[in-house]
Amino acid sequence: MLIVASIVLIIMGLWRTAFFVYAPEPAMIEKARVGALYVLAGSVASLAATGLSAFLGHPKWIWAFVAAPAVLVGGSTVLDPTSLFRHMAAVVAFPFAVAALYWGLRYGRSRPTG
Repeated sequence: MLIVASIVLIIMGLWRTAFFVYAPEPAMIEKARVGALYVLAGSVASLAATGLSAFLGHPKWIWAFVAAPAVLVGGSTVLDPTSLFRHMAAVVAFPFAVAALYWGLRYGRSRPTG
C-alpha cells in the first residue's frame, strides 16, 4: 500500500505543477509549493516502503526499484522545483515502482537459505 500511496501522492503533486511557462506570480508560486510538498510526501512514502521491503527480506533489486520514485522524482524536485525534469523522471521511475510492487507481492517474505 505504501508504494501505491507514494505513486498517488507524487502524481497529485506533478499534476499541480504541470505548467509549461513559469511566471513568478503569487498563485503559481503557491501552486508549485503545494505540488512540491505532495511530491516530497510521496517520496517519504517511497522511502518508507523501501525500508519495509528491506525489513521483509526482499532482494536488493526490489529495494532499488521501490526507491526509484523517491530518488528520481523527489531528488529532481529538491534540485529544481520549477522544471519539468521531474515529470520526465516520473515516466522512468513509475514503471520500476510498479514492477517492484508486483515482484514484492509475488516474492512475499524472505525464504530461509540454509
